[in-house]
Amino acid sequence: MEPALTINVEADGPNVALQRMRKEEISMLLAVDRGRYLKGSLTAEQALNARKNETPLKEVLEKNVRKVEKDTLVTDIFDMIYDSAAPLAVVDEEDRVVGVVVRGSVIGAMTDTDTNANDSQSTTETEEAADKEGVSADA
Repeated sequence: MEPALTINVEADGPNVALQRMRKEEISMLLAVDRGRYLKGSLTAEQALNARKNETPLKEVLEKNVRKVEKDTLVTDIFDMIYDSAAPLAVVDEEDRVVGVVVRGSVIGAMTDTDTNANDSQSTTETEEAADKEGVSADA
């Protein structure tokens, strides 16, 4: 899990959102209220439209945001994030944002798990073969 880059839609406007995106070199922010409750997501395009039309951010948010609870296992997240360009919001039991999970981190964690499992299997196979030959696997 990584820290979430957020925008407070009750206090901030489109200019603040666009400045934050530019500074962080990203194109999407999670939208929260003052209590850090998840309200949706905001893309650069949505923020530009809000600025152009003088519309509050609350009215242009994407409210259908993929989210997981903070104790969700990586293996349970994989199918959700595999084909998603956007990170998953990580929320607590009250739906407050505590972080995000990005696709690269999940895929990397799954790859590490697979590699470690394969390494363990290879080590076991080597030890079994050595036992049959009467040789120490460490030699």
